[in-house]
Amino acid sequence: MDYELFGVRISTGNKVSLKATKEGDLYIAQNLPPYALATAAGRGWQVQATSAVAVTTTIPTTTALGTLYNGENGGGKSYVIDRLFANTEGWDAGNYNMFFFWICIHPTMTKPTSDITPKGLRGGDTNYGGKAIFDIGATVLNDGWYSRANSERTAAGNVDGMANIDHPVEGKIVIPPTCGLSLHVGGNDSNITAQVGVSWYEVQLDLA
Repeated sequence: MDYELFGVRISTGNKVSLKATKEGDLYIAQNLPPYALATAAGRGWQVQATSAVAVTTTIPTTTALGTLYNGENGGGKSYVIDRLFANTEGWDAGNYNMFFFWICIHPTMTKPTSDITPKGLRGGDTNYGGKAIFDIGATVLNDGWYSRANSERTAAGNVDGMANIDHPVEGKIVIPPTCGLSLHVGGNDSNITAQVGVSWYEVQLDLA
């Protein structure tokens, strides 16, 4: 049996034919950049530590450089992680310097201390009214640390001291209510210092 696939234009009520592959996948032309509508709706937020701390040269355990906690009650909004980022403020100028992210996802955790107030990804969103908490240097449970992002490297003799790590997550990490995400920066030299940050979207999701 053959089928016709169509949509209805709400403004006119007219049918609009839709194109699809033989497997049934729709052909879609993207008009706006990814996340533009979610950002325009005021769902996007970001936060970053204000001071740099020494990176770790081993796998972290119970101390994080930064922890994002979802303080929503059960059934509330989830935090869809957009990206992780950090910048370095110092390193050993005589050596190659390498650094990357460690992350720990907490299935549940005690509400931490709020150290930094998030700022909106949409211009003008300066007064955060959500439930997110960002704690610097929190003591956390070791729920398992995993490396993320390719290592960034500076050349030996580079004395600038500033570099940036930017790791797109693009929704592949979701933090439900009462859960958390801890960040640390790994490196090959404890002289490297970094301040971590994270951006996310607050969305009501159907968590199966």
